[in-house]
Amino acid sequence: VQFQFPDPFFIGPTGVVVIAAAPAELQPRHGISDVLGPWSGQLSASNPKLRLVKKSGGIVLTLSLNANGSGLGVPLGMDLSWTLTRPSYGEDDPRAWSRSATSGGTPGFLEIFPGIPHDSLLLNEALFRPRLGGRRFVELLNIGASTVSLDGCTLRLGSTTGVVHLVTQTLQPGSRLALDVSEAMLPVDIRGDALFLMAPGGTRIVDSFQFSASESGVSIGRSPDGSGEPRALRASSPGTPNGPARVSSVVINEILYNPPRGLSDIEFVELHNWRTSTADLSGWRLGGGIEFIFPTNTLIPPRGFLVVAKSPSTLSSHHGSFDQGSLLGPYRGNLSGNGERITLEAPITVLREAATELAWAVMDEVTYKTGGAWPRWPDGGGSSLERVAPWNDPSLGASWASSDESGKSAWTLVEQEGFLNMAHPSTSTADQLQIMLLGAGEVLVDDVEVLLNGQNRIRNPAFETNAINWGFQGTHRGSRWETNAGFSSGRSLRISASDRGDQVANRVRGSLLSSIPLNNFVTLRARVKWLRGNRDFLMRLRSGAHEAAVTLAIPSNLGSPGRVNSQYRTNTPPSISEVQHFPLLPPTNAPVRVTARVTDREGVAQVTLRYRIDPTNTLFSVPMRDDGQEGDLVE
Repeated sequence: VQFQFPDPFFIGPTGVVVIAAAPAELQPRHGISDVLGPWSGQLSASNPKLRLVKKSGGIVLTLSLNANGSGLGVPLGMDLSWTLTRPSYGEDDPRAWSRSATSGGTPGFLEIFPGIPHDSLLLNEALFRPRLGGRRFVELLNIGASTVSLDGCTLRLGSTTGVVHLVTQTLQPGSRLALDVSEAMLPVDIRGDALFLMAPGGTRIVDSFQFSASESGVSIGRSPDGSGEPRALRASSPGTPNGPARVSSVVINEILYNPPRGLSDIEFVELHNWRTSTADLSGWRLGGGIEFIFPTNTLIPPRGFLVVAKSPSTLSSHHGSFDQGSLLGPYRGNLSGNGERITLEAPITVLREAATELAWAVMDEVTYKTGGAWPRWPDGGGSSLERVAPWNDPSLGASWASSDESGKSAWTLVEQEGFLNMAHPSTSTADQLQIMLLGAGEVLVDDVEVLLNGQNRIRNPAFETNAINWGFQGTHRGSRWETNAGFSSGRSLRISASDRGDQVANRVRGSLLSSIPLNNFVTLRARVKWLRGNRDFLMRLRSGAHEAAVTLAIPSNLGSPGRVNSQYRTNTPPSISEVQHFPLLPPTNAPVRVTARVTDREGVAQVTLRYRIDPTNTLFSVPMRDDGQEGDLVE
């Protein structure tokens, strides 16, 4: 869409302005005035971006609307809008937005509602394609501490006008209710639809979930009960606690989405069949931000791999030959360096209006991100994004890790001779060596030399017994003595930078035996090995009179396509996510509630919270609850 604001135009403090395609229709419907518009064009999921642009042309805000990638997309049905509920994520992060809780949205107002008893109700499980003789149902769960009446509540779909009026009954705390729903009652579009639980009156949305096509007999639900977004479950369980989410025999196992500069054509997505029988992917497809349809007779052997590359010939030129049939491509589109949704979908035949149609069931999916709990180095730092274990939840950053490329890179000789004659006035003599990376990354440094007349002036140049005489500051304070790798021995200095270095407070500094005056020839020399991240390396004397800079060589065979992941683990620790505390700024001596989602394939027996009270350093321990009592959110 396009719309130009009047000039001049102001929005007051905490003010709201509404722009609409048809202001005259919107104003009486919502009881608001001063609506701007109309705009030109159409607002839809096909528009990749919505931007707010200053008069000068500068972009103030950007919002992604592409539903096939990692953007918001368009809410399905019920005339819904998106509302900004968690602005701290930033407007262009889908996590910052929630579907509006009112049909038609709340234009002109902040969406703040007083609590109602029905807020503790959740859509917990649904099965719309039962096998022959199976049960077609929708399950509700009361996660609150009070009994809730269902009188006046309704179930609705996003694709049709079908409505199910719930019977007059109550739902006890922690209890479930499985409702039998026939095709006539809820004629779901099994290619994809949305289900809504409405409060009495029919305008307030209590809960909803959107789902794609599913295989026959596969239910959609939250796992564990009341937790997270709905997903395909291993088994349906109407009226009883939900079991674990289903894990496909073939999973998205590795993604190289943002290679270092100059290597953009080595992008790939790797699939892994982690079961003991051959998997047939004939007719399946990759969807989301990229598109690829697997040809007939695409087979993955037991414990085998299949790689889909942006450029198969380029990838094989860097990694060597692949097993017959295990390298396919190219795919359409590009993997975004800012996060992307990738799906693995299987074709299913569905009956719709007395005819059969093709639909796509999502077998596995990941929406990778570039911040928070997600690994850092796949985002341009030379690593691929590896799934630590195929059965781990792919929606969690903790289920993924940066590939280890340290064994592939070679040692680089950094050497520069120069005449000291252009020093900074404040430090005319060189009394210190400074080492830094010009961005976030890690390297190994060994055999450091500052040569004057053939004599090495640096203290502790080989790090054989310790890192004494070396200091780590600012963005480089995570650097340390390395005892398992080195150029001429198993010892070196590991430089770890969280961001770019500088000559003031963000660097590694080494002491000289004595200062070096101006008007001397000096050689700076070291052995350096790139590990991950930035590869622009700098050595300099503190006077600024001499330096040695180099862009380090990195391997081109990045990642582990077609092979076991470098970070694969047979047993992984529990995943901890959604950690919150309330109130955000607790008063002195006030109780604080801490919640977290903790998941593990083998179950979680007990979680312990360890905390301290500023400014003390004393740690306290308290067991966390998982029984729906005393602040626990879900039983």
